[in-house]
Amino acid sequence: MDSSPTIFDASKMCFVKTITLSVDIECTTMYKVIGKQGSAFKAITYESGCNYIWWDASRHIIEIYGDDEYNIEVAYARLIIRLDYIHNQCAKPLITPPQVNQDAIKPIVA
Repeated sequence: MDSSPTIFDASKMCFVKTITLSVDIECTTMYKVIGKQGSAFKAITYESGCNYIWWDASRHIIEIYGDDEYNIEVAYARLIIRLDYIHNQCAKPLITPPQVNQDAIKPIVA
């Protein structure tokens, strides 16, 4: 695996799926979800084959970008497992209850 840094370019990607987080989630909790130096997000990105995972703190969401809907679903499932694991450690809900079509994969229009 190439360890050189990459520049995020959403225009190269086709789909995005979001996970809406609780608005009262603390940054220190999200740092645990992301992992030291992004290790958990990097591992999920690599293992799932998606292109990019991004935490948007201002909007309280995690975005999963990718070329293939299947890879995004794999990353989504792994992120839910990770969120549940961290939730069990801190005993606070990390995810808001899903609303209609909230978790749908959406194409990016360039």
